[in-house]
Amino acid sequence: MGCLKTFLRTTAVSLLCLAGTMSGAEAQSLETTEARLRAFSVCAGRLRAQTEHYWLFSDPASDQSTALLEQYEELIAAILPLAQADGLTGRDVLNWRVSARLSHRALLQQTRFGDAKVAIYAQDLSTRQIAGCRTLLLG
Repeated sequence: MGCLKTFLRTTAVSLLCLAGTMSGAEAQSLETTEARLRAFSVCAGRLRAQTEHYWLFSDPASDQSTALLEQYEELIAAILPLAQADGLTGRDVLNWRVSARLSHRALLQQTRFGDAKVAIYAQDLSTRQIAGCRTLLLG
């Protein structure tokens, strides 16, 4: 049982490290259509996972995350035609969204079900990721 626990803990920490967060420099380097579309797609994926997490635990904050998600979906729809002219497809958007959603979902699961140290780190990282997405929106 000790080996399994160590393996699961290592896997959880690895997932947390892979989840990453958008740094200020990355947020400022959204000069290309592809970079903007990728950032919007990643944020949409994270917000979808956040919204589902709130629904799972009947958290009233789901309304706010749903509103943010809708804003990102509108941004993606607006910029996608420009991105398609550059050779990107809806499949690229879907890939970025699903990857971010799964990563953020794993992170949120650790906030509730991970051991204390991992849960604290996961909560901090999750909060920073969503805050990074909020900074990309006006208002």
